[in-house]
Amino acid sequence: MSNKVITIGAGTASPLTARTPGYGTMRLTGEEFWGEPRDRNGAIALLRKAVELGVNFFDTADFYGPGVTNRLLADALYPYPADLIIATKVGAIRGADKSWLPYGKPEELKRSVENNLKELKLEQLPLVHFGMAVNSQGDYEESFATMLELQREGKVLHLGLTNATIDQFNTAIVMGKIATVENMYSYTQRVTDPGSPYGFQGGEILSLCEEHQIPFIPFFSLQKSLPT
Repeated sequence: MSNKVITIGAGTASPLTARTPGYGTMRLTGEEFWGEPRDRNGAIALLRKAVELGVNFFDTADFYGPGVTNRLLADALYPYPADLIIATKVGAIRGADKSWLPYGKPEELKRSVENNLKELKLEQLPLVHFGMAVNSQGDYEESFATMLELQREGKVLHLGLTNATIDQFNTAIVMGKIATVENMYSYTQRVTDPGSPYGFQGGEILSLCEEHQIPFIPFFSLQKSLPT
């Protein structure tokens, strides 16, 4: 596999080198992104094969499953290779009815970070993407300040954004160092989806990332591009 190299956290004391493509783990869960996969051994074998082929960037979250993809990564790859980058995210939680709910208040974010650390068997999360739905209760600045506090405590190495709107991006960029941004983007989904509670500003945010030299991570990049 031929891998392009991207630097995460350029200009910081501890930059990370990610090879592309990375691997998003959300679809290793059961149906509706809930519960264990039908073939757990196969999922573990797939993760190990990805590393063998040169993948060193894995995207996960404690609300995938919930907890399923984090545990799969730990079971498959722990103790982790020295160059492995696990990117997780906070700002959401799954309801008992399999719904996706906002979870972005300061105390909720702290619990989510601790949960990710425990499930992944890590003392520090290499990269955490913070997201907060525009219709969530709570204050974006206060919640982002909580993430910066967790970073200062050493629980988070690099801090990124996910599902960011332009206003959220502009708020965060003046408060702290943004390592990466992860938004929906594909060949067919390049601009804001007005029906989304997050805004999903893809192309607009990509332009800002290019301006600030911040790596942009597209999600659903294939799903939204392939014919149904």
